[in-house]
This record gives sequence, structure tokens and C-alpha cells, in this order.
Amino acid sequence: MQEENCKIAWNIVYELMVKSIEPLLLRRWYPCGGFYDCLTLFKSIEEGSFAQINLKGESIVFKDSSLDIRPYPEMFKHERERLLERVARGCKVILSDKPAREIVPLDFFMELLEQDIAIRPAWISGYGSHLSSETNNFAAYPLSDKDSHSRHLLWWILYRNDSSIAMCNIETGKLILRSEKEFELNNGEKKEALEYIKKLNEWQTAIEKTQCELAQHTEWRIRYKEYAHEISNNLDIIKYTRQRFREWKPLKFYINITNAKKAKSTVWFDVRFLGQKIGDLKCTSKEIKLSTDKYNKTNERDFGCKLSLSDVDWDGAKAREFRKFFRELFESGKNSNKGNEEHRIESLILTELMRRKDKVLRNMAPVTISRVRFPMPTPLKASDHATVTYAKQYGGGIDVFARAGIGGINTTLCIMELKDENKASEPPADAIKQALAYTTFIRELLRSESGEKWWNLFGFGGKVPNKLVLNAVCVMPSNTNNDLSFKEQALSIGGNDIAKLQYIYFTEVNNRIIDVIKSF
Repeated sequence: MQEENCKIAWNIVYELMVKSIEPLLLRRWYPCGGFYDCLTLFKSIEEGSFAQINLKGESIVFKDSSLDIRPYPEMFKHERERLLERVARGCKVILSDKPAREIVPLDFFMELLEQDIAIRPAWISGYGSHLSSETNNFAAYPLSDKDSHSRHLLWWILYRNDSSIAMCNIETGKLILRSEKEFELNNGEKKEALEYIKKLNEWQTAIEKTQCELAQHTEWRIRYKEYAHEISNNLDIIKYTRQRFREWKPLKFYINITNAKKAKSTVWFDVRFLGQKIGDLKCTSKEIKLSTDKYNKTNERDFGCKLSLSDVDWDGAKAREFRKFFRELFESGKNSNKGNEEHRIESLILTELMRRKDKVLRNMAPVTISRVRFPMPTPLKASDHATVTYAKQYGGGIDVFARAGIGGINTTLCIMELKDENKASEPPADAIKQALAYTTFIRELLRSESGEKWWNLFGFGGKVPNKLVLNAVCVMPSNTNNDLSFKEQALSIGGNDIAKLQYIYFTEVNNRIIDVIKSF
């Protein structure tokens, strides 16, 4: 009911401000220490407030009159014109039959209310008037505390689910996002700004839908608790086993969740070429064997490799011939398998992240299991940005899972969604939705009973921080479709935890990243 009253109150304010012959000013007033919460109209700051529309109740009161209009929500629904006339008389203003002026920011606010965006003041007016804590924490806010409070009164904060997303000056029409991107509403950018706010809404909705799926299906909590327990117990054997053999370029080793769980007397690794599985490596205390039985058809189809190996020694002649084939294929540049392009890019990014020097992606490293590439699974299927569904153990994996930062509390997790193309029909904003679904899962996982174990598996020490900052990243080839507008836009993912939207647009030459445009 209170939300409905708020929308009605804003409608009343809108009608009065655009139709009043005299220009009116707007503030939000919290009299009696915040016991009341009112949208308040006045002619000038010196004259003081004269019409207060109570958002916590159903009354409209006037400074210089005993007139008390209630219940204004019901009157607005059934006697709109009569209500507006009564309020105008109480305010001692005359209304025009048609709009007397255009107030573009106010038009903008009215459309935002329909998207369930809340609008609150930068300046708290009432007992102990001051800048709101949200304003003080809004890094892009252009005024300092020393400025006249009358200037602060013109600024309003836009909220989605109690998370601030932007600030707007109701007089100048300047809109500033948390990402520091700006729009000039009075200069024709209102439509563009509304589209961007719509994107924010869609991103937040993606988070909420994912949380709903995870709340409805709770079996993942027990399953991932068991995963964390078993993998933690196997870290030493995985590390020891991996140190026993060499990784020959361009082949790479991965360990999936199943193999990490059952790594006891025998440890299995995936052998991949440009991200595609081409063999299995079986490691026991006595021998290390390579088999391609599961991949012979795809190896011949995609790469022209006719070598078929079954439990051959990794250091033996047949394995050397196998490695030589793929090394020469890689060096020839004739290794492009268009159906596997996203896996190739995934491998490209991971290789870059694991470099010890000459890195383009500095201060970043992949999340691994004992320095072995680890495709982090989720119980979600989000291959289509428009839908997120629960898929139990058949969910999709995070394309690239990494840490970013210089160490300690300055290091955060990155959940990357990769695309092999950057085109207008599938823009970065859509890839961000998929990244947010997996980011939300990681947040819920870290806040679950097994959260601390996973936190340690992800490469951190100690307890999970009280405030998690997770980066939802789209990774795409760089071109004219690059979208930089959502740089570090923060979205709430529950409690104090936030998802920061990020991008990495890369340029590659000969299967090597040579340049990036990134937001962090």
C-alpha cells in the first residue's frame, strides 16, 4: 500500500509542478525526526514548505492552513481533478488547464516509478538536516558537504531494491550513474537514459530470478558441501600427481569436479587442445597413461588427427607422436574449429591469466585446483541470456573463473562469460546477464554452510568477508560494438554483497592476446 501511495503522491506533485502558473520547488521532508515522510512543494526556500503529502499516511497538510485532505490516494483514484484543485487552493497557486512548463527530469522520474525505481533525496530535511549517507557514499556526486544545502536539495538518488544506481539533478537534468556515466536529460538524452535504467532493471531481475531458482531447489547445498569436503581432502594428492609429469605446449591439462572428487589412488586429467578435449590422462602411483578412445571421432573430424591411443605411456613414443601432431598443427595456424570457438577463447584467456610475465591481463589469475585448470560447475543452465533454469548436476560451468587484485582484501573473484563474437544482435549487456546468473550462484555458495571451504578452494585464506564484491564480467573480441557504459556498475546480490559489472574486450593475433580494453 505504501508503494502505491508513493506513486500517487508523485503523480500529484507532477501535475501541480507542470500546471502551476508559478514555478514550484520540490523537496522530501522528514518532520518529527522521520516519523513522517513527505513530498513537499514550496515556492522558494526562504518562504518555507507549504504542502506536505505524507507517504507514510494518507493525508495532505498545509503550512498556513488548517486544511487537511485525506484520504488522498482514494480521492486521486476517483476524484482526481477535484483533488488537484483542492491542493492548489491550499497551496495558493493557480493551475493552468494545460501544462504550463516542461520539466524533463520530472517526466523521467515518473517513467522510472513505473519500473519500480525508488526516488529519494540527496539532502535529508527535518530534524538534524544533513546529506544522506547514500549521497556521501556516492563517489560521483559532484557537490561537497561545504556547498549550500539549497544546491543539495536539487539532487535526488535513484534506487533499485534499496541499492542506489544513480543521482539526478531535477533542475539541470544531469543524471550520474554509479559507473560515472552521465546523461543530460534536458539536452535530449532522456530516452537513452531510460534505456540504460531498463538494462539495470533487467540485470537486477536476472539476479532475483537466479536466487529464486536456487531457493526453490535446495539439493545443491548438500551436493556442493560434499564436493568441497572431498576436493579439500584430495588437494595434496592432486598437487603431487600433477608435479610428476610435464605439460607440453600447446596441450593443456584440466581437472573437472568429478575427477577432483575421486582423486585417490588414481587421478584423471582432461587433455585439451585449444580448449577442446582430445584425451584422458590416467595417473597412478606406478604409471601415467594417455587414452583417446572417447575422442577419436572428434579428433579426426575437427583436427584431422587419425592417431588412436589406448593406455599408452605419456612419455612413450606414441604419446610423443600425438603431441607432435598437435604442436605442428598449432604452429601451422590451420587449427581453427569454428564449432569450438568459445572453448578456444576460454583457453586463450586462461593461458594469458596463467602467464608469469609479459601479461596483458595484469594482477589477475585463474581459480585452479592445485595449479590445474578447473572448470567451476554450477547447477544452473544460462546458455540463453533470457532464461535461467535449475539443472541439478547438469548445469553449465563458469567460462573463466578468476581472481583479480594485488592481494589480501584487495583481491576479488571474477566470473567471466565469454563470447566468440561481439555483434549488435548479441550485445555485451546480454552476456552480462549470463555472468550475473553464475555470479549469484557463487554468492549463494559462499554464504552456504560450505562457504568457507569453497572460499579456501578459490585461493583465499580465513573466513568469507562480511561484504563480498564479485565481478560479473563479459569477455568479447574488441570492435566498434564495445559497450563501456556499465563500467563497475554495482548491483545488490543480497545483504551487503554486491556484483560489479565489468568488461574485457580483447584483441588477439596468432592465438595470443596482444591488447585489452578492460574496466578493472
